[in-house]
Amino acid sequence: MRHAVICSLLLLLAVVPLAAAKPQTAVQEGLALELTVSPVDGTDRPLLEGDTAHVRLTVKDKLTGAPVSRL
Repeated sequence: MRHAVICSLLLLLAVVPLAAAKPQTAVQEGLALELTVSPVDGTDRPLLEGDTAHVRLTVKDKLTGAPVSRL
């Protein structure tokens, strides 16, 4: 069940345009997913096609804020 929730949250995040280093968050069924994408060169600008980027996905419990493991 958790896999289905995470997949649906990732789909929600995928349709939101990404700005550099601005976290996108989706919450569903007690899980909070935060996606941050930023250019590797460290500049504060929107990502462009072909850019190399750092991608960080964090999964936390919505109520406690604790990281979720064993997904």
